[in-house]
Amino acid sequence: MNIGIIGAGTMGIGIAQVAATNGCKVWVYDANARQVETATLGLEKTLTKLVDKQKISGEKMTEILANISIATELKDFKDCELIIEAIIENKEIKTKVFTELENHVSETCIIGS
Repeated sequence: MNIGIIGAGTMGIGIAQVAATNGCKVWVYDANARQVETATLGLEKTLTKLVDKQKISGEKMTEILANISIATELKDFKDCELIIEAIIENKEIKTKVFTELENHVSETCIIGS
């Protein structure tokens, strides 16, 4: 399954990790490009700790990271079957994001918040 995550905060990157661990292809987008970098580095640290504790293998870590890509625009979600929004609780911002997003995804794409 192709999954898009909007928001690279703690919740967004956590959702991305779970989806990627389960074999989904995941695209993560955040309006703040620096936040995506920070979240990705944090995820790598988390996965490294799991490897060190022998909770996952190094190969599984590589697989998880390979399943996650950075989306630079909402139109990068065009092939997603599911999109999960995990951004700030602001109605106007969410409305703007959903309105733009609907221009780029298929009619069958599920968008959750």
